[in-house]
Amino acid sequence: MPLGETIKKVRLFKKISQKELAKRIGIAPNTLYRYEHGDISLSLEMLNKLAEALNVSIDTLLVEPECIPDRNIIFDNKPITEPDMKQSIEGAQKLVSQLDDFSKELQKSYDKLNNDGKQAVNVYAEYLSTQEKYKK
Repeated sequence: MPLGETIKKVRLFKKISQKELAKRIGIAPNTLYRYEHGDISLSLEMLNKLAEALNVSIDTLLVEPECIPDRNIIFDNKPITEPDMKQSIEGAQKLVSQLDDFSKELQKSYDKLNNDGKQAVNVYAEYLSTQEKYKK
């Protein structure tokens, strides 16, 4: 699932309007619409703002979108069929690709930093790893 669709899915699941979410992160509703529809790419900063405003972790938006239930799905304890399994595998492959793209973008940003900037990122990452709300 594309990142924009995941953001929309989480927003709808949490019953937040586009207008309200846009207000929370300080952008115009039409900009949020464009993010959700994949018309424009998200920066790492905007992804962080969206995650905070939706009260989810960034990895929920990037890695676990299939864990977010649709309101119209009915679970009926039927065994998984081969087409369902194939669709799940394809979905996982897309997620891995999205995560790889995100990782590359993050690495590019990191590579642009001087040594002081890199040290600041490392210190902040270490700090975040000690905070309970960011731990796995």
